[in-house]
Amino acid sequence: MRNHHLHLLNIENIGVFMPKTSANDRSRFTSEDMLSHFGKSFPEVNLMKQEIYWLHKQISATLDSQMESMLAEYDLSSGRFLLLILLNQYPEGLRPTELAQLSGVTQATISGLLLSLERAKLVSREMHHSDARSFVIRMTPSGIDQYKILQPLFLKIVDQFYTYLDSTEVNFLKNILQKMIITKTESEASLN
Repeated sequence: MRNHHLHLLNIENIGVFMPKTSANDRSRFTSEDMLSHFGKSFPEVNLMKQEIYWLHKQISATLDSQMESMLAEYDLSSGRFLLLILLNQYPEGLRPTELAQLSGVTQATISGLLLSLERAKLVSREMHHSDARSFVIRMTPSGIDQYKILQPLFLKIVDQFYTYLDSTEVNFLKNILQKMIITKTESEASLN
């Protein structure tokens, strides 16, 4: 089994108190250094879980950065692209409240994202087919064309990102992440 372990962390992006080091020393500050610092300050903390957290953040930031760079070439953000993905799945259109719920953001955030997509003529507002008091958002022909260009680029970035994992490792990682999401969802439901 391959062991691809991320050792160097971008300390500038972590946003936590770290021991004072010079600018030259920061590039050599490893995850082990950080965990050692946490372990000394908080001996009751499970350092393995802390390391998983920081590795997850670094992986997410790296993947997000690659996505944002690709999308910026098309004057889009990951939030706007997510709406195009959702609208592609629902060609009949979605209400803004449905888009907010499906994407996990607030109604105010959806309003801003939709406004920018409308200005770019990638989506349009149309009257709801059964409720004259509301409207749905649909992709325009330009939005559909843009999505057809971006979808394979998006898929390629994700696929290449996980190239270092074999199919067994990918399946294992997926099962662990799904278990974490299900457990969190169940624990939140029990609190309500």
